Amino acid sequence: MKRILSTSILAATLSLALAADASAWTRNTTRSGPAGTATFSATGSCANGVCNRSATRTTPYGNQIQTQNSTVCANGTCTRSSTSSGSYGGSINRQTTISR
Repeated sequence: MKRILSTSILAATLSLALAADASAWTRNTTRSGPAGTATFSATGSCANGVCNRSATRTTPYGNQIQTQNSTVCANGTCTRSSTSSGSYGGSINRQTTISR
């Protein structure tokens, strides 16, 4: 399931990168439940074959996950670099390349 979701997100990002230059965008969401309130905030933009996205998730317990993504497309090849870091100092770096 995570692989399908990651692939779908990458495909959407690549579609944006291959399309004509797009405007900047923002997204803010707040969810409340029995454990408390969780928030999500993201910004992004695409221009000249490069898309960037920055997002912050905050759990009901106050933990944060921050993610930075950059996708670059040129000559039929798109490369996405992503870094995620959490409240306790851990981080994950990932790079994916897709070619036609």
